[in-house]
Amino acid sequence: SPKKNYSKDANIEFTFFRKEDSKTLSRNMVLKPFSEFRLKLDDELKNFLKEDGWVTIKSDNPYIQGYYFIFYPSGSVSGDHFF
Repeated sequence: SPKKNYSKDANIEFTFFRKEDSKTLSRNMVLKPFSEFRLKLDDELKNFLKEDGWVTIKSDNPYIQGYYFIFYPSGSVSGDHFF
């Protein structure tokens, strides 16, 4: 919330896993206070994941919040928080 006087950047580490084996792909980024990032499936991720996979996200900032949506032909799954 912008009402909070918070100015610490969040160091974010993404680790992508693919279903077919135990290989991982890692990415890092810095997220400014009160900002957002939308993860998109780019060519590198498509080539790495091939068909199916998942991601873990770690941060050194306790104020990071997350939302996710997964769409399937039979329906969708979503969540309003990360652990």
